[in-house]
Amino acid sequence: MTKEKVIKIIIILNSISLFVLIIVQFIIYNDYQNSTGKNRALFGLKELLTYGYRHYLGIIPFIGLIISLIFSTNKSLRLKSSIAATLSLISVLFAFLSIWRVFI
Repeated sequence: MTKEKVIKIIIILNSISLFVLIIVQFIIYNDYQNSTGKNRALFGLKELLTYGYRHYLGIIPFIGLIISLIFSTNKSLRLKSSIAATLSLISVLFAFLSIWRVFI
Protein backbone atom coordinates (compact mmCIF):
# COMPACT_ATOMS: atom_id res chain seq x y z
CA MET A 1 0.00 0.00 0.00
CA THR A 2 1.41 3.38 -0.94
CA LYS A 3 1.78 6.28 1.45
CA GLU A 4 -0.80 8.30 -0.46
CA LYS A 5 -3.43 5.58 -0.01
CA VAL A 6 -2.61 5.37 3.68
CA ILE A 7 -3.11 9.14 4.03
CA LYS A 8 -6.47 8.90 2.21
CA ILE A 9 -7.59 6.09 4.51
CA ILE A 10 -6.52 8.13 7.54
CA ILE A 11 -8.54 11.11 6.32
CA ILE A 12 -11.63 8.96 5.72
CA LEU A 13 -11.39 7.19 9.09
CA ASN A 14 -10.83 10.47 10.92
CA SER A 15 -13.81 12.06 9.19
CA ILE A 16 -16.02 9.16 10.24
CA SER A 17 -14.78 9.18 13.82
CA LEU A 18 -15.15 12.96 14.06
CA PHE A 19 -18.74 12.70 12.82
CA VAL A 20 -19.53 9.98 15.38
CA LEU A 21 -17.83 11.94 18.17
CA ILE A 22 -19.82 15.08 17.36
CA ILE A 23 -23.02 13.04 17.56
CA VAL A 24 -21.94 11.56 20.92
CA GLN A 25 -21.12 15.02 22.27
CA PHE A 26 -24.54 16.27 21.17
CA ILE A 27 -26.25 13.30 22.88
CA ILE A 28 -24.34 14.04 26.09
CA TYR A 29 -25.44 17.67 25.85
CA ASN A 30 -29.09 16.65 25.42
CA ASP A 31 -28.87 14.32 28.41
CA TYR A 32 -27.44 17.15 30.51
CA GLN A 33 -30.18 19.54 29.42
CA ASN A 34 -32.88 16.99 30.29
CA SER A 35 -31.43 16.25 33.74
CA THR A 36 -32.49 18.04 36.93
CA GLY A 37 -30.63 19.42 39.96
CA LYS A 38 -29.22 16.34 41.70
CA ASN A 39 -28.57 14.59 38.42
CA ARG A 40 -26.67 17.61 37.12
CA ALA A 41 -24.50 17.61 40.21
CA LEU A 42 -23.43 14.02 39.52
CA PHE A 43 -23.48 14.27 35.74
CA GLY A 44 -19.70 13.87 35.45
CA LEU A 45 -20.00 10.41 36.93
CA LYS A 46 -22.89 9.54 34.63
CA GLU A 47 -20.91 10.84 31.66
CA LEU A 48 -17.93 8.68 32.55
CA LEU A 49 -19.96 5.53 33.14
CA THR A 50 -22.44 5.88 30.28
CA TYR A 51 -20.34 7.52 27.58
CA GLY A 52 -16.89 6.21 28.46
CA TYR A 53 -16.70 4.45 25.12
CA ARG A 54 -16.04 7.77 23.39
CA HIS A 55 -12.44 7.60 24.63
CA TYR A 56 -11.96 4.42 22.61
CA LEU A 57 -13.10 6.30 19.51
CA GLY A 58 -10.00 8.47 19.90
CA ILE A 59 -7.54 5.61 19.47
CA ILE A 60 -7.77 5.43 15.67
CA PRO A 61 -7.34 9.21 15.19
CA PHE A 62 -4.37 9.16 17.57
CA ILE A 63 -2.68 6.45 15.52
CA GLY A 64 -3.57 8.41 12.38
CA LEU A 65 -2.01 11.51 13.90
CA ILE A 66 1.26 9.72 14.52
CA ILE A 67 1.35 8.19 11.03
CA SER A 68 0.47 11.46 9.30
CA LEU A 69 3.18 13.31 11.25
CA ILE A 70 5.70 10.68 10.16
CA PHE A 71 4.57 11.03 6.54
CA SER A 72 4.74 14.84 6.67
CA THR A 73 8.49 14.67 6.08
CA ASN A 74 7.78 13.61 2.50
CA LYS A 75 7.56 16.72 0.29
CA SER A 76 5.00 15.31 -2.13
CA LEU A 77 2.61 14.36 0.68
CA ARG A 78 3.10 17.37 2.93
CA LEU A 79 -0.29 19.02 2.24
CA LYS A 80 -2.35 15.83 2.51
CA SER A 81 -0.54 14.69 5.62
CA SER A 82 -1.01 18.13 7.20
CA ILE A 83 -4.75 17.90 6.53
CA ALA A 84 -4.80 14.38 7.98
CA ALA A 85 -2.84 15.50 11.06
CA THR A 86 -5.18 18.45 11.66
CA LEU A 87 -8.26 16.28 11.29
CA SER A 88 -6.70 13.68 13.60
CA LEU A 89 -5.91 16.29 16.23
CA ILE A 90 -9.47 17.63 16.16
CA SER A 91 -10.84 14.09 16.47
CA VAL A 92 -8.56 13.33 19.41
CA LEU A 93 -9.64 16.53 21.15
CA PHE A 94 -13.31 15.64 20.66
CA ALA A 95 -12.65 12.16 22.05
CA PHE A 96 -10.82 13.16 25.21
CA LEU A 97 -12.28 16.57 26.10
CA SER A 98 -15.85 17.38 27.11
CA ILE A 99 -16.68 19.68 24.22
CA TRP A 100 -20.41 19.48 25.04
CA ARG A 101 -19.83 21.89 27.94
CA VAL A 102 -19.20 24.67 25.41
CA PHE A 103 -22.78 24.23 24.19
CA ILE A 104 -24.25 25.15 27.59
